[in-house]
Amino acid sequence: MCSEKEASGYDEDQIKESLTAVQEFQGWETVAKGKMKSVIDNASLTDSARQTASTSISRLFHGSMRSEVVYSKKKLCSTTFQRFSSLALEVKICQEDDSSVFRKGISVSKINNGEKQGTCVQREGSASLSDCLLQQLQEEDLGAGIKKKVSFDVLPPVLVLQLKRFVFDLKRNMALKICSTVEYESSLVIPHALLSQDCITRMDKRNKSQQGVIYDLTSVICHHGLAAAAGHYTAFCKEPYRNQWKHLDDERVREVSEAEALQQSEAYLFFYSMRTTAQSQ
Repeated sequence: MCSEKEASGYDEDQIKESLTAVQEFQGWETVAKGKMKSVIDNASLTDSARQTASTSISRLFHGSMRSEVVYSKKKLCSTTFQRFSSLALEVKICQEDDSSVFRKGISVSKINNGEKQGTCVQREGSASLSDCLLQQLQEEDLGAGIKKKVSFDVLPPVLVLQLKRFVFDLKRNMALKICSTVEYESSLVIPHALLSQDCITRMDKRNKSQQGVIYDLTSVICHHGLAAAAGHYTAFCKEPYRNQWKHLDDERVREVSEAEALQQSEAYLFFYSMRTTAQSQ
């Protein structure tokens, strides 16, 4: 049985010193909420709010994440804000403490399809895009009574999600593509549990439902090939006024069904537009 110091790498005095240094750092403010002291990075909050609304592009795609590190023993909470234009999501294929992809339930196979050949990582079963997002925002236990929670503080009108389709394998000294199927749907719900209280308060009633904030899929980008530095890209885009999906492959454009657009095993980039309650009616 290891001690808290061995588990986290820090003892209580080091943690206290670090949190005290954070409070004394210029641009931070300590806010008392009941018995919990919150240390907020005002500089990151101000910069995030300013940059999020600076250009037409940023107003569409930029959001902000709220990261809270809570030290329950000393009733302290350190809060920072991080802007994003897209979120990169892990496709879990092995335990975090494993350095190799060769583990139970995972197969590394050679693929020879005409002139294309290479190595691909395949995991048994399948995952969903919403599961990948939930896993990314899970509360993390850092040890010694410290926990980290990440939530959405500002949601963008267009949410861009990217799957990390490549993993570096130390045994082969190369990047391997993760070919596991990741299921995705025409709509994505961001539950209230993933939103900061400030975000819930600021959200317009037109964008909120009992489930949370709903996004509708408008575009899917696929990467074809097994190399991290090469390959071919195609896209599935939804025509908003006709509600018609189209497949774009270089100069070739054809109409496709929604079912086909939602069944792409090589999809890695997803564009979701925020739905209003008026659109739901």
